[in-house]
Amino acid sequence: MLARRDGFVTRLHDWAHQVRAKPVRDRAYADPSTACWRCGLTRAQVRAANPGRKVVWHAGHTGGRLDPLLAECSLCNWRNSAETTAAKRATSGGTGRF
Repeated sequence: MLARRDGFVTRLHDWAHQVRAKPVRDRAYADPSTACWRCGLTRAQVRAANPGRKVVWHAGHTGGRLDPLLAECSLCNWRNSAETTAAKRATSGGTGRF
């Protein structure tokens, strides 16, 4: 769970998200043929294409906070997070804050 230093947890990553995400990750680990919803590759394929990188299953957001969560490889999730953060910073008026 991601928390700021003051203990605030965003609604996107609150306890309810963790409860919804665990079964998604568990199902993905249980079935080796599970494909990432973003790149369409299985975990084994992503690991083969990215040797030396730790690849785990995340429960990826498909839209709003109440939209379904789907199995997503960690590399796609982190890439999307970086792109979203960069886009927010680019439109923040130069403050670097969202």
